[in-house]
This record gives sequence, structure tokens and C-alpha cells, in this order.
Amino acid sequence: MISFYRKYRPQKVKELDLTQVREFMEGVLVSGKFSHAYLFSGPKGTGKTSAARILAKTLNCKINIKSKKGFNEACGKCVSCIGVVKGSSMSVVEMDAASNRGIDDIRSLREKIGMAPVEGKYTIYIVDEVHMLTAEAFNALLKTLEEPPEHAVFVLCTTEPGKLPGTIISRCTRLNFSKASEKEVERSLKKVIKGESLKMDSEALKSLAQSVDGSFRDGMKVLEQLAQVRRKITVDQVKEELGRGKGSEPDELLKFVVTGDIKKAIAEIDRLSEQGVDWQRFIKELLEQLRGVLRAKVGVGEDEEKQDISRLEIEWLIDLMSKSALEMKSALITELPLEMAAMEFCLARQNSSVEYSIPSIKKDKTKTNDVGEQPSKVVSSKKLAVDISFQMIKEGWNDLLLSIKPHNHSLEALLKATRPVKCEGEWVVLEVYYKFHKERLEQERYRKIIEQEMQKMFSLPIVRLRYELGAKRPSVKEKAHENVTAKVEDEEIVKAAEEIFGA
Repeated sequence: MISFYRKYRPQKVKELDLTQVREFMEGVLVSGKFSHAYLFSGPKGTGKTSAARILAKTLNCKINIKSKKGFNEACGKCVSCIGVVKGSSMSVVEMDAASNRGIDDIRSLREKIGMAPVEGKYTIYIVDEVHMLTAEAFNALLKTLEEPPEHAVFVLCTTEPGKLPGTIISRCTRLNFSKASEKEVERSLKKVIKGESLKMDSEALKSLAQSVDGSFRDGMKVLEQLAQVRRKITVDQVKEELGRGKGSEPDELLKFVVTGDIKKAIAEIDRLSEQGVDWQRFIKELLEQLRGVLRAKVGVGEDEEKQDISRLEIEWLIDLMSKSALEMKSALITELPLEMAAMEFCLARQNSSVEYSIPSIKKDKTKTNDVGEQPSKVVSSKKLAVDISFQMIKEGWNDLLLSIKPHNHSLEALLKATRPVKCEGEWVVLEVYYKFHKERLEQERYRKIIEQEMQKMFSLPIVRLRYELGAKRPSVKEKAHENVTAKVEDEEIVKAAEEIFGA
């Protein structure tokens, strides 16, 4: 059985669902002019590969081979068009850079580029997830992009354009694929609903379009799951499939958090967990509600609920919930970051003497805000009540490394290339001597292990970690009290790096 996403993949320019992309490709048709290197960048599931294949069909379609005044839509019937659709075309070379990322892979590609097309006028090279290439591979690719053969057309696709070298980007015509709007997702889903003879009311369709965060692919997947057991789809069935059925909206949790009722807030999180709620979608809806309240506070939009909470508190709650959503992706206990965020805010609401800061807000909290509203009593411009002692961290550093070793002995070895240099409120700053180690230690999964161990060892409610690149490494004498020589330490670090990232 062919999946909906493949079955209803756009095959012509006019079928492309993103308006800006469709208009760009229509411009190529009208002018008949194209670049020899494109960069298609944007979130997953927005149609980058589909657009690349449509471009390939257009360039090699029988009706366009001899065209001198613009292109026509690909016919979809000639040998070339059929080959692209079936994935058997000798003139379309697709490469996944996530699994073919080395210099040897690019060298092999370069050797093939010199050969004339087996069929059609052009050979189109589609490189998916191009940001995964190594530095050496990028350098090899750059040489090809600087002087491409007349018959070669490159389409580089990526979800993370920021990881591409500027030299590569500058050689390409860039087309940004933004997240689809709800209307664009609905337009895409309607084609499937019609093609599969499904029945779906407008409320259900809107609910599904809102839930997939602008991804056509995700929308198709959910619709396909729903269609497997029913032909008529209701809004309740959509919500149930998304893991947020009746009683799993964020209203109750927000009510308990805003009123500072810790017991009921935690009980609600437990109930949602037992129900199997999709936490990422849940928090997204929660943030959307808070956004509505915040906009109402500054006179944009209407929202009469939760008016007993100040604008500054809303901003802080948004900050807490946004961070918990990120942390939940790597947490050993998925809902724990949400529980901690709820507890932190509830405690502040319960006790007006509890002082906390709002990291994302730099204005003086004691002043009247933009809409003339005074901050609530629990909000203070002072630092968080948690004030971590640097001496405590310094003296317990070796014990901390030992406690981390059972979790990840390679991480413990890498941490020996760091040292605590200062504490600022809840922040612990570590100095790292090598850029390579700093980049690895900043990965979310490693940061969480260290922060959680610090919280347990030093009995702290919250710890935030930050790394700074040191100018030089301390001498052996300076570290003699640690009873670890620089030579042994370096050997352990190299071994750890090989274990984590490969020799």
C-alpha cells in the first residue's frame, strides 16, 4: 500500500502546496531560465524533495528539450517523466548526505558528474540533508559548484541552512520553504480527502491542520492513520488520534498553575501522562493560550480569562514552559521538566516573599510596564533566590565527576578538560580548553546529565550550566591538588572522544 504522502505527492508546478514555492517555479516555467545550483531550505515535510523532482521533470521533459521560449508543465507521460516518478530515471541522482557525508562520497559524485547524461538533456543531482556533509566534503563540493558542467544541475536540500558554509550558499540560488499556513495544509489535505472518498467536516480539518506545525507530511500521516479505521472523520476522532482527546486540553493545568495549587497541578500532569497525551502538542497549545492572554494584556486581541496574572508573570511562565518543552525531548522521565516548571511557578505564586527573575526580560521590573500595569508582588528585579556558592562547587568538583562516571564514563573524562570558574545566581560557568570539547559538552543530553547531578549532589532546586572557552590550559602544578596528571587526563579525553564520536 502506497502511503498518502507518496501517493498524493505534487507532480506538477501547479500542484505545489506552498504558494511562494509555486510562484517561484512558475517563474522558471515562464522565463525558461534556471540556475545550475539551487539551495532548497526549510522545515521537514514542506515539499523540498518534491519541488526538486518537479524541476528535474521540467528540465528533461520531452516537450521542453528543444524549448527556447520558456517551459511548459512536464507532460508526465514521456519516458523521462515516468522515470522520475518511479525513481528509475538515470538522469536524476539522489543522495542522502546524512549517510553519505564523507569526502569519498563527494569525490565519487564528482567523477560521475563529468559523464554526459544517459537520458535527457541534463543530469539533476539532489542532495538531501546537505548540512550533514563534513568540512572536507563541502570543500570538494565547492569546487564542483564553482565550475559545474553545462549538463549538471544541483539541488541541495536542508533543514538547517545555518550549518552550511557561506561559500556554498553564495554559489546557489536559494529558495526558502517556510512552514505551511493552516490554509495551505488544508488545501493539501483536501486533495487526499477527495481522492480517497473520505468525509471530514470543516472543524475536524481545521483541527488537524492546526496540529501539524506547518508540515504537509505530518498532516498526511495523521489523516492516513484515521482513514484506516473510518471513512467519516470527526473533530473528536482527530484529537484522539493526536493524543489529546477530551479532557486533555491545557485549560485545567493552566488554572492550577496560575492559582499556585501545586498538588492539583501535579495530579493533572499525572492524569495526562496516564492518558498518553502528546506532550509536545500539549505544551504548544498551552503556549498558544498564554500568547493570547499576553496579547490581550497589551491591547492586541481579546482574552478575558486569567486576568489576575500580570504581564510579567505571563512572560516568565511562557519562558518556563518553552524551556520545559525542549528539555522533555531528552529527559529520562518525560514529564519531569514540566512538573519542575509548574512547581517553580506555583511556589512563587503561593509565597510573595519568594524572589525570582525572568531571564528573557531585561527591563527594570520595579517600573510601570508599557500598558501602565504594576508588576505583581511576587515579581522582583533581584536575582533568583538560588545563589550557588562557587566554593561549594569547586570543593565538590571531583566528587561530582565520580557521580557522573556511572551515567557516562566518557562524559566524565571529557569534563576533566574543564574547571569551574564562577557562579552567577543559578548559573555555573565552566571553562573549557578545547573548542572541540566545548561543542560536544554543550549537547543537550550531556548538559542535562551534569545539571541533574549537580542538583542532587549540592541539594539545589535549579542549576543552569554555561561553558566558556579558556585562553590556555592550567599547568600540571596548578592542578596538582586534583591528583591527576595532564598526560593521563589527555589520554582519557582522547579515549572518550573516540568512544563517543568514533576513532
